[in-house]
Amino acid sequence: LFEPRTNLNNPLTLQIEDEQIDLDQLYEGGVDATVIITGDALNPLIGGQVNLQDGQVFLPEDETETEGETEATTTVNLPEQENDSQQSESNFIPRFEDLQIVLEDFRFQQQPLYNFLLDGTLTLNGIANNLEQVQADGTLEVTRADVDVLSTEFNLLRSYDNIIVFDPETTILNPYVDVQLQTQVAELSD
Repeated sequence: LFEPRTNLNNPLTLQIEDEQIDLDQLYEGGVDATVIITGDALNPLIGGQVNLQDGQVFLPEDETETEGETEATTTVNLPEQENDSQQSESNFIPRFEDLQIVLEDFRFQQQPLYNFLLDGTLTLNGIANNLEQVQADGTLEVTRADVDVLSTEFNLLRSYDNIIVFDPETTILNPYVDVQLQTQVAELSD
């Protein structure tokens, strides 16, 4: 239990077959997954494949009042990261080991500020409970995007190859985003 077994003929396997899930304020949508856990109880290695279809991830928002209007802003509160000495003292260190995340019609939004629709595959490696140490490799295609900036709506330029590229040499928090947006401006005459 507490010593890794490298030659497992029957690893711990979690299977979800084409289910709809609703994790309150986190994720809602389709899941089809086979997650394989090897290693030991204190240092599990998490691999396999997770398919997320027609799903939506929810981000926390802060609402502030400004003269009768409610303004929503995105705030991503990451868990406080442990320094190296704290992490070495931790007894439970789960790691991603070639975990495949497949996104199909995956919605990432906070209305009315933005709405993105993504497709693609990412491979995750690294310490699972520290986002700064998770490396992702893969490309996501942005198939739809609506962004509202100062009451002007920008939409995805569909003739461009709009992508988000994750490089394993950087953290998952720092992808390369290559998208082009467009808007229409009405001409005002004097």
